[in-house]
Amino acid sequence: QLYPFPKQELRVAMEPFSNADEFIWCQEEPQNQGAWDNIKHRLRNLLGSSKRLYYVGRSASAAPAVGNYQVHVLQREQIIDAALNGRVDPVMNQRF
Repeated sequence: QLYPFPKQELRVAMEPFSNADEFIWCQEEPQNQGAWDNIKHRLRNLLGSSKRLYYVGRSASAAPAVGNYQVHVLQREQIIDAALNGRVDPVMNQRF
């Protein structure tokens, strides 16, 4: 749910990770689509200035999908692997 923003619920859900310095937002949609553009500033405010927030997902695109199923599956696997292993692309995190 993006609106109203569930600030208190997220705060409670993130409490077990209070010692973490870095957080990753992972989404399947391109960077300029999906929830990222709407939620990044709210998450940054929730985390505070001492924590870093990163995006992992597809790069910005006019199309919602790559148009080839095999490429889609490969990209999805790469996105999940990058998120779970903390591999952040610096270029993808310059927008905000």
